[in-house]
Amino acid sequence: MISFTIRGIRTELRFSFLLFNSLIFLIKDQQTILCFYGGCIIHELGHILAAAIAGIKTERIILSGTGITINAEKNAVLPLNRGIFLLLSGPVINIFFAGITALSGGSMLFVTINLYLCIYNLLPFPCLDGGAALELLINGYPHEYGIRILLAIIRYTLVLVPAAAIVYGMREAFPIFLILLFLNLLNLKK
Repeated sequence: MISFTIRGIRTELRFSFLLFNSLIFLIKDQQTILCFYGGCIIHELGHILAAAIAGIKTERIILSGTGITINAEKNAVLPLNRGIFLLLSGPVINIFFAGITALSGGSMLFVTINLYLCIYNLLPFPCLDGGAALELLINGYPHEYGIRILLAIIRYTLVLVPAAAIVYGMREAFPIFLILLFLNLLNLKK
């Protein structure tokens, strides 16, 4: 892990981030790479803008294989609605920019990648925005245990669907299978 501080914000660059980026650069199409990184930057700027609106100072940025995590100040206790607002601001800004780009006749590749980033970040894994938002919603809920079991079943099913597709000859599903398997393994670690 490489760690440095920029304007008082501790930034950590983890090996898994470098590995993920090396895999992205196996794609030979420069436009795809630029659209992907552009969508990622827009996504994270959505979170940073939402934090600024909520009056929360960013303390740490972590770049890892699952994406970029922005940690707010430790003593910031947020009401549920603000926490959900912060988590969902990234996917919402991806949809917003996809819509603006589509309506203005811009790159459909950029539109598609932003929609994929939105869907990916809304998956029910705690290390992603959608899973973290679900964690906030179910924490302390009377049926929390049952909902956690249901979410685990959904997460395992998300891995089994592309695995079945691979078995039936759809080799294109292999990268999706690997990503979902990785996210499930990260979830088991917690």
